[in-house]
Amino acid sequence: MSKTAVIYSNGNQECERMSALLKSLPDVSDFHKYTVGKDFEQYQFEMEFGSNATYPQIAIDTKHIGSMKDALSYMNLHGMFQSNNAFSRVHTSISELEKTATDYGVGK
Repeated sequence: MSKTAVIYSNGNQECERMSALLKSLPDVSDFHKYTVGKDFEQYQFEMEFGSNATYPQIAIDTKHIGSMKDALSYMNLHGMFQSNNAFSRVHTSISELEKTATDYGVGK
């Protein structure tokens, strides 16, 4: 079943990882990323999601799921990680990126 995923991002590491995961899921055919300062302002984010909301905020189809932790739980519960072992592929990609960064002395 084809799904649309939307992420509201501030560009932090969690947002980038969640974007990569959402784009890699076979169930997700349409992906939209909205970034604070470019597509919306912080006050709009707080008005929509509340002043205590954290980045990223994720919606799947027309349902607002919530934070990264909420989205991971939702995707697991709805079997979105089962198809083509998408989570494993993303985890491997992230591990490879981290290794490359370490090899070049980034983050030391």
